[in-house]
Amino acid sequence: EIENETMQNCIDGITLYGGYNEYVGIDNITMSGVSGSAIYLRFCNNVLLSNLTLDNFTYGIFMKYEAQNVIMNASTFTNGDWAVHLEEPSLTMRDCTIEDMTSGPFEYESLWGSVYLDIDTSNTYDGLPIYFYFNVSDAVVFGHETYCLGVIESSNFTVSQFEVNGTDGFYIFNSANVTIANSTVYTDVTIEEGGDYLFIGTTFDNVTINFIDSTENVTFTLNAFLTDYSFVGSVWVSDFNLNGTEYGNYWYDYSGTDADDDGIGDTPFDVTSAGETDYYPLMTNPLEYSVVITIYSPPDGATLQGIVSVSVNVDVDTGFYYEGSTTVSTIITVDGSEIGTGGEGDIEFDWNTTEHDDGPYPFKVTVTVNAVEDFIEEISITLDNTGPVLDPEIEDGKATDDSSPQWRVDATDDLSDLAWIAVYLDGSEVENETASGQSDYLRFTLTLSVEKSYELCLCSMDVVGNLRKVNLTIYYDDSIPDLTPASDISYEEGTTGNTITWIVNDLTPSHYNVTVDGESWLNGTWDGSNIVVNVDGLDTGFNYVNIRVYDRVGHYASDSVEVTVTTAGAPSIDHPADIEYDEGTTGHSITWSPSDPSPDAYVVYRNGSEVESDDWAGGDIEVDIDGLGLGVYNFTLVVNNTGGYAVADVVFVTVVDGTIPTINTPGDLWFTEGDTGYTISWDPDDDHPAGYEIFRNGTLMKSGPWNSTEENITISLDGLDDGVYNYTVIVEDIGGNTKADTVIVTVEPDTTIPGINSPQDMTFDEGDTGFQIVWDPYDDHPSTYEVLRNSTPFMAGSWNSTSEQIIVSLDGLEDGVWNYTITVTDAGDNVVSDTVMVTVNPSTTTTTTTTTTTTGTTETTTSTTTTGLPPAPLPVELIVAVVGGVAAIVIVIIVVMKKRK
Repeated sequence: EIENETMQNCIDGITLYGGYNEYVGIDNITMSGVSGSAIYLRFCNNVLLSNLTLDNFTYGIFMKYEAQNVIMNASTFTNGDWAVHLEEPSLTMRDCTIEDMTSGPFEYESLWGSVYLDIDTSNTYDGLPIYFYFNVSDAVVFGHETYCLGVIESSNFTVSQFEVNGTDGFYIFNSANVTIANSTVYTDVTIEEGGDYLFIGTTFDNVTINFIDSTENVTFTLNAFLTDYSFVGSVWVSDFNLNGTEYGNYWYDYSGTDADDDGIGDTPFDVTSAGETDYYPLMTNPLEYSVVITIYSPPDGATLQGIVSVSVNVDVDTGFYYEGSTTVSTIITVDGSEIGTGGEGDIEFDWNTTEHDDGPYPFKVTVTVNAVEDFIEEISITLDNTGPVLDPEIEDGKATDDSSPQWRVDATDDLSDLAWIAVYLDGSEVENETASGQSDYLRFTLTLSVEKSYELCLCSMDVVGNLRKVNLTIYYDDSIPDLTPASDISYEEGTTGNTITWIVNDLTPSHYNVTVDGESWLNGTWDGSNIVVNVDGLDTGFNYVNIRVYDRVGHYASDSVEVTVTTAGAPSIDHPADIEYDEGTTGHSITWSPSDPSPDAYVVYRNGSEVESDDWAGGDIEVDIDGLGLGVYNFTLVVNNTGGYAVADVVFVTVVDGTIPTINTPGDLWFTEGDTGYTISWDPDDDHPAGYEIFRNGTLMKSGPWNSTEENITISLDGLDDGVYNYTVIVEDIGGNTKADTVIVTVEPDTTIPGINSPQDMTFDEGDTGFQIVWDPYDDHPSTYEVLRNSTPFMAGSWNSTSEQIIVSLDGLEDGVWNYTITVTDAGDNVVSDTVMVTVNPSTTTTTTTTTTTTGTTETTTSTTTTGLPPAPLPVELIVAVVGGVAAIVIVIIVVMKKRK
């Protein structure tokens, strides 16, 4: 009896090994950290194991085939590799608990021989009963869930409606006519020996089916392999079938088609790991039904507008082993709002997308089967029933004086890409361009020829067909307002109702400003009608009321009215029109016609200075204004009567320069590109010069003040490329009068090839210094040069002058032959080249030879020094000959010496 022991961290715990170990009891033993077997049984009989608590081991109980009549009760196995090793076992097991095994509850080895196993469901593995069927015949068991199922040496036995979980928890050994039906297997299955095994109506999920040793007649039919699977050792199976007479199995990785919709794939399925073929692969899990939802319209990711067609198909297929019927209800929603319903089959209807706001939405088809299980297919759609937003850079009522205005309109769309942007003027297309993206613009140019209003229509459409239009009225107004001058008026101080009425017209009226003697009097909005201004309350004397009338383009017209406010009894006076004349002309005068019953005298002022005065007899007063210089003059007439009352009137005289300047006409010029010193000189003449501008081919090149009529205007022509140039001068006097002249300048291309000397080739020894190549190129228009040494760029630069030498130093060259080639280029891209060959000989060597001559007892030594180039390498043939000759001489000398001895 072994009892009440605690053991930790050992290789093996308790070992019973020997024929004398009989009737042994092992009770209340606690072990942990066993790297081998907690209890090892061999050559023992009638062993009672009870109340064992074993943790963290490789084997909890290791039973060899010589252990017989072992009874194990109320024991616990946790955190081990294998709980019990069974080898030809004789084991009765009750009320034992097995938890958290890394490999499994039982390891089987060689169950042949006198095997006895009695393991009932009082034993559990990971919280579920263990189902162990040993030597069971003609029985059916069903409806259990377990982590451990064993069928050993049984026959005519059916296991049905089981759920087997865990790892390596399903073992079949040496049985006959065993059927596994309508079950779910989540664990690996091991089949060893025996035959006539049928798996039918069973679901396999991530399993490996292992065959060990010879097994016969194994059939899989109407099963479902939902995830990864593999068959190992199928070579041990004779008569292995992956289908029955009519049906195969459902394989999750079968991708065949079912054209005739009979539930069986049109092509066989090769199960590679099994080495077999399922000739009737099933399209649907045979135990269940499948729902296929196909959304034909709208397509996923579509942008929709207006009325669209919805087309959906719901296909419910029941498996061959499925029992019962199906009821199908289908609801189609957009963003949770129902838009259509149906059942199974095709569901088609038109849907008005405008019932929803624009934006992205989920389009969902929900199929409910048997009122309990939902199947959903969902796509994304975007609703867009709004045209692009147009943002023109002009506003409605825009007025312009540009006959070819260029404006821009921007188009944006928050949901769809733009298709095009177009512009129409009075119903005729102006521009129509393809747009891209969700933001684009169109810059357009209008042609406006008649002053009037135009209807401008800006349009854009997005790719789904939404159109947006913006209609604008624009005005082409190239004229100033048509203002009819108003007559001067006079009224007595204190009277009312004195007004000035201006008749004025314009296409685009805007506003007006009125001043009295330069001070603001009235600002108003002008709607195109006549403008009436009340001038009551002005100071006595002469008042100058000026109006400036604007249109929406910015043009304006102005008029000035002299309002004379008199005191009671003052003379009356008219207002002659203002005068303008050209300087130097004659016959100009101002005539006033004042009246009064008691005339007295008058005084005429020019710019505030008195120029004439006399008695006034009541008739007209005429003032000569000839001989004035350029400028504006204020002539004021003041007349008075004998009562001491006076009245005045002002006439403005403007003297302008009306004489056009004169200018000489220099002849056209021709010269060769690169020539310098050419100029054009003009001699304009005018009494009042102001400024000038010189244009070359329409581009302003020079401008400045024209200060004196004796002043020449000159421009240099240096640096022109070959071509024809239009030089136009415009001179202007202070009166705005202009005169122009044009000179055509033709620059001929430079076709003369540069010249260059040809220095002689050179030869010198390596290390010598002071040698150089000197080239003297010449050309009227030098530009650049480049020197190549042995075809490689060596030096380059600007060739600035025809007198400039180009010098290349040869110091530092190694021995060899060097090709120096120069290329010079003038401004006309004409080139010339010259080549100088430079040979650098190797440096010299010095050889000293010492010869000793013996005559009798006297030795004479002679040294000879030879300076020259290193000898050239000898040919190989000569070297061989010389070596051979030397050898021959040596041999002869040796022979002679031997003979002398």
